[in-house]
Amino acid sequence: MLQALGLSSHSLSHRVMETNIGNSVYKPRFFEPFFTKLNGITIPFGDDQSAIELLIARKEYSFAYLRNGELRTLEAFNASGKIPFETFLNHVHLTISSDNIFKLGKYLSRVFRPARYGAHLDGLDIHINQTTDANKVDGLSIISLSLAKRLGWENAQVNSSSQFTLVYDKGLVKGNCVVSDKIKHDVIIYGNENIKEEIKFDGCYVALEPVGLSYHLRIDIQSMLNLWPLLGGAEIFLDWTYKAIEEFKDNLITGKVGSMLDDFNNKSIESIQAQKWTLRKAIYHKIPYNRFPGLMRLAWTMYKNSLISFAKDRSFHIPVPHGMRGYFRVDLRNHDNDGNFHLQ
Repeated sequence: MLQALGLSSHSLSHRVMETNIGNSVYKPRFFEPFFTKLNGITIPFGDDQSAIELLIARKEYSFAYLRNGELRTLEAFNASGKIPFETFLNHVHLTISSDNIFKLGKYLSRVFRPARYGAHLDGLDIHINQTTDANKVDGLSIISLSLAKRLGWENAQVNSSSQFTLVYDKGLVKGNCVVSDKIKHDVIIYGNENIKEEIKFDGCYVALEPVGLSYHLRIDIQSMLNLWPLLGGAEIFLDWTYKAIEEFKDNLITGKVGSMLDDFNNKSIESIQAQKWTLRKAIYHKIPYNRFPGLMRLAWTMYKNSLISFAKDRSFHIPVPHGMRGYFRVDLRNHDNDGNFHLQ
């Protein structure tokens, strides 16, 4: 497919697309071969679905889809100008075969979202393992160590975990994956049921987002309701919120806010330098920010505003004191070169 576009994997690495989506590290990499400029706007719609349907029907944007109570719109441009709504899917070589706009929004969001590592790759060896019950792996896939490195994940190791997105001519695969040096394929998918056939791509796009243990845990509204009787009701959640605010105040004064930013290992020096977040750059370079009143005010204002935005957002999360976040997955370490394994 890249050859048909007059592109190669090497040329893509040097192609720059102007966009307001993502940042210097996380980019909407799926669109890079197709457009020179891409802008996104999010429009909350709440329960007023008729107004959103009217907006979509006007076709004022290059494309629009629904996700999490929002209309996400895209304005795409190439050398010939703005891409019209009617031809957007043809430009990106996507085929959609579903009338469920909410399910499609979920799938399209997975493909379109900014990714840390992602690329269009030709000639991948994708093996569908039909001998293992797909229910045993719960959407898990295996990728080769060489593929992880090829995508730019230089510090990937055997048994590393990552969020995994693959869209190709058979459909969309989304979930997590494990890195392996044993398999004889680039990708192993367990069963056809893990392939969403509602969206297909005339090519092959792969994206990775490494996951690991985080020392910060927030609980969402649905989990809060599920655990409400077990944890004792509203008082415990209010107590957690109060303790989180007090912890931030203490860390701010004592110069320990950096301990609350546990993603420095996932960022390059270049990405830190390119950021406009002065406080993060100061912490990264071990500058004692608490000696500078301006940085102290900046940190508190950002934290206060984040609380306000969290409270207004439907995806409100409450911090859990001393909580850690990780991922439980099937143990695939003892697998053969086709991904077959036996649970102990």
